[in-house]
Amino acid sequence: MEITVKDLVGKTGADVNVEELKKQLRRLPEAERFSFIQECLAHGLISWALALAKSCLRSGEYVARLLEHGLRVADASSIKYWLECAVAKLGGRRVVRIVASQLESNPEGVAKAVYWLPGLLSRKELKTAAAFDELVRAAGEKGILRKPKVMPNPDKPGHVLFGNVWAEDDT
Repeated sequence: MEITVKDLVGKTGADVNVEELKKQLRRLPEAERFSFIQECLAHGLISWALALAKSCLRSGEYVARLLEHGLRVADASSIKYWLECAVAKLGGRRVVRIVASQLESNPEGVAKAVYWLPGLLSRKELKTAAAFDELVRAAGEKGILRKPKVMPNPDKPGHVLFGNVWAEDDT
């Protein structure tokens, strides 16, 4: 029996034969696999989409498009999962290049990605580390990376409070 995206709505991996779904997708042409994953995203099934992309997509172009979409739509926490999927499929250096290509058009997405990337990239890969360092430098020059706003806590001497880094400066 063929599994459809609608069969996944509200289901976990325990509710669906995941291996059968992966086999089903791998039998399809790459464009149809990507279409299935996009349909998962359209239904808000981000976890399913990323897990299937990680195990079934072969085309780096489709994974890159998926990452670009994630940079636009993911929140500060979930961007980590989009990046994990992309690093596993594309490698760290290519992911850094894709993120860097978004410096002008999607600075907030870049800032979110820069937060998570150090934990996902290998510092042993010197070219990847250099590319990431360059991304951080370029993002810093553009003012994309914000330093935390720290103020003394009036109720607890010696402690600090953190402010909203995206709020307008009041100085």
